[in-house]
Amino acid sequence: MTVASLSTAADLASGIVDPYLRIQMALADDSMAPVKADAARIAAEAARLGDSAKALQAAATELQSTADIAAARAAFGRLSDALIKYARHDARDPRPGCQRRLLPDGEEVLGAEGHDDLESVRRQEDAAVR
Repeated sequence: MTVASLSTAADLASGIVDPYLRIQMALADDSMAPVKADAARIAAEAARLGDSAKALQAAATELQSTADIAAARAAFGRLSDALIKYARHDARDPRPGCQRRLLPDGEEVLGAEGHDDLESVRRQEDAAVR
């Protein structure tokens, strides 16, 4: 499966972003509980995305193999970098159901209509206009 074959950005959100956010919250709470399982979910979804997500898959696989919180946090940083790079690359060619938004600070965000990330962007835009 390639990026172009995903039906919407919601597929990306449920397969990668949702587990990514669970990992982030767990590590912030000094917990390793969901890290391995959610990292495996991200790696599997990245594998489905094809060659453009190889770095994302490798970073998720590395995170999956960590044994302690310090190593997991370091690997999570590399996963974050890979996800940002993937999203920026993917933003140049949005899929159907995606929207590209420009934040007041000039940062671009790609998300699915109705997904929480775009609602947050809309609130930031509204606040900047006021």
